[in-house]
Amino acid sequence: MLRLFFEGYVRAIDHSAPWQDFSSASLQEWLPPLERVLAGTPVPATLALAVLRGLLLDPLADDSHADRVDAAWLAFLDTTFGPGNGASD
Repeated sequence: MLRLFFEGYVRAIDHSAPWQDFSSASLQEWLPPLERVLAGTPVPATLALAVLRGLLLDPLADDSHADRVDAAWLAFLDTTFGPGNGASD
């Protein structure tokens, strides 16, 4: 599923049908909920989305680093929401 997601992005960059609107539609769907969740934090939704996408790419390249990816995500949550206020509870 992750591979399909990122292949959709690549095809959207090339404006290949039926993917030509995929990347902009993804932004329109993901940024508003992230903005609501991140309200009151110093982290912009675009940064959170970039972190999510980057961490989702790592397992596609080499799935042997799941612990490193999990640790990075938890560190991002702790930095964003404060220690103990993220998903690591």
